[in-house]
Amino acid sequence: MERGEFCGILGPNGAGKTTALEIIEGLREPDGGEVTVLGRQPWPRDPSLLPQIGVQLQASSFFELLTARFWPHDIKLRELWDQALADHPIISEFQVDPIARAV
Repeated sequence: MERGEFCGILGPNGAGKTTALEIIEGLREPDGGEVTVLGRQPWPRDPSLLPQIGVQLQASSFFELLTARFWPHDIKLRELWDQALADHPIISEFQVDPIARAV
């Protein structure tokens, strides 16, 4: 994956989606193969790796009134977020307002 990208893992029950994410995040030791995240092995769990990745395991929810305008609160994180949006080809090509409210 490239900087600023995100993805989802789809598959039927029992396919190993949650197990794969747990291995990527360092919550579970792989029983075979090799996993690297940003050039490092996530197992044993590497706390310094966690701020650089984002993982949503199992359930999630959406907040109808939350917009990009209110997230993230941390100044450095906000700067990185703004830069990622500015560099995104869809934002520039279609002149999308990255903090506009969705209807």
